[in-house]
Amino acid sequence: MMTAMRSLGSAFAILVAATAPAQADAACSALCAQIAPAINGTVTPGAALPLPADAVLARIAAAVPATAAGAPTLFAVKHAWPEDDDAQARLVRVPVGDAAARQVVLVASVDGQIRGGAVVDKDGKPVAACNAFMAQFTGKNVPPLDGAVARTAVSKRLAELEAGDAGGKTTAAFVDVRRQMAAQAVPAGAILQALEAGRAPADGEVAAMRAAYQALRARTSDLAPMLGKSGADYTRLVAAVLAHLDDIAKAGDEKQRMALHKKLKGDCRDCHELQSDKFDGGFEEFAVGERLRLHLGMQPFLVGYDVVAGGLADADAQVLADACYRAALLVEVSRK
Repeated sequence: MMTAMRSLGSAFAILVAATAPAQADAACSALCAQIAPAINGTVTPGAALPLPADAVLARIAAAVPATAAGAPTLFAVKHAWPEDDDAQARLVRVPVGDAAARQVVLVASVDGQIRGGAVVDKDGKPVAACNAFMAQFTGKNVPPLDGAVARTAVSKRLAELEAGDAGGKTTAAFVDVRRQMAAQAVPAGAILQALEAGRAPADGEVAAMRAAYQALRARTSDLAPMLGKSGADYTRLVAAVLAHLDDIAKAGDEKQRMALHKKLKGDCRDCHELQSDKFDGGFEEFAVGERLRLHLGMQPFLVGYDVVAGGLADADAQVLADACYRAALLVEVSRK
């Protein structure tokens, strides 16, 4: 009887140990506290995780070669946006490889959405000058490792496509659409937040968004063969955004800005879900397939294409983007 009870007790202890939450790693706890000022919501520290197998790390290195000594670190964490509950997530810290010994920290949920990120210095303190750069990744999905393309290869391929050597004006215009959508994304979010609060958006944000949509409008005729019957909708949607930007400039007080925010209709899906006789499904689905066909990959993290410099010098922004690419791929292979 006593032997049976001891066996039962041992089995119960094993079950408790297996189901109890992992104890937070001390390094993870310190890192979560350090990046808190740069992250929306709350990151709850968790246990350290092993890095992927060497063969997987080699595939990541083939897509984005590491320039820094020292291995990345990976943790299981939870992240809560201000308006929802904790989501299971991964936190990865990747050395940038510069003289300042900076590190990129990325947080992404296990369903693959980037929840936030920060650049920290050698002492673990967030580098505030990099916050705007890192903000552009929040809400995006981590790229798949399968089909990942080195940004140097993408840069060379873009030069070929935009010179008209492969695909002509239509393909060059398609490439530029990706560039302009990246350029307008962060200003658009900042403008909407300002209007909702009744504040005047910064002139630079309005100017950046206007420049992007003027460039999209200038590409209308070149895109026509690709868009087919959805070309008219594309023209209408671009014109509507430019008209809204004109209205923003005319709004003179808090009441008018808040009223303008309420009048705004539509969102990114209006363009992403454009239907046409030239492609199956929505435009976003078609665009993903087209970028893969053109050997541009899903997200090469190339400054001036799918990443913006965010107020940093282009060269510095690219160094950080490379580290973000490594971090995103590490999250991708560790989240499943």
